[in-house]
Amino acid sequence: MKVVKKLLAPVLVVGLLLTSLVTLHNLKDTKKDNVFRIGISQYITHKSLDATRKGFIEELKKEGYVDGKNIQIDFQNAQGEQRNLKNISKQLAEESDLVFAIATPSAQSVANTTKTTPVVFSAVTDPLAAKFERTRWQYHRDK
Repeated sequence: MKVVKKLLAPVLVVGLLLTSLVTLHNLKDTKKDNVFRIGISQYITHKSLDATRKGFIEELKKEGYVDGKNIQIDFQNAQGEQRNLKNISKQLAEESDLVFAIATPSAQSVANTTKTTPVVFSAVTDPLAAKFERTRWQYHRDK
């Protein structure tokens, strides 16, 4: 059982990264300029959450998406303050072409803020318990 748990997290992260890259390609064609804006919402500074963010950025770079060159990354950290998440979520949803939410509180906040900006999340222990099955992710998965 422990082996399954250890393998599940990396598989989910890779799946989410691939989903975000597909979204990048699909949305890039509709942009007026060549800079794709990615917002990153992180709930708190923590070694594993920081590693998630860095891994996401590294994978983008491996696929040819470089911050300041053909993408613009806006990283926001709520520092564990729930009230900060609402403002961060609103700003990133309005100004980004894609939002990457790190940790359950960030993902929930962004999901409740936007219905139009694509959202990719990671470091969410149990998406079903977080009630993501009732958001547009469930809707898109069913189509």
